[in-house]
Amino acid sequence: PPPPPPPAAVASPRAAQEHGLEVLAYPINDVPGNCTRFLMLQRQVESQADVATLCSLAFSLRSNSPGALLEALSCFATLQLNMSRIESRPSKREMGEYIFFVDLEMPADPDVLEQAIEAVRGHCQHLALFGTYPLTNLSEEQ
Repeated sequence: PPPPPPPAAVASPRAAQEHGLEVLAYPINDVPGNCTRFLMLQRQVESQADVATLCSLAFSLRSNSPGALLEALSCFATLQLNMSRIESRPSKREMGEYIFFVDLEMPADPDVLEQAIEAVRGHCQHLALFGTYPLTNLSEEQ
């Protein structure tokens, strides 16, 4: 079998310098002033204490009509799910089409999250579930 691809990362020039990485392209943003949140991915959880506290997803609506976003978001409200973040970005496919990025606080019962995702799916042209994860804030020094 062929060798695995070398590891790669999207990171700051400072991170590249600190970790001895080669910068292949900089800057890579297509909109000046945008910012990125970074996630650390790993195959297994290091500690059982790491319990998912957030769920991140993105969706675009089936129609650009009055109340369409309200109807989609009501799927979360009906099931008492709190949104800790919502952002909209132009889809760059069609004028007036947006992609909505949402972070939900995890409910005690994970089935409630599944119900909400199934309910909102009916309002969406596209829906991407990025996953559930514990919230971790890293200091500048790390």
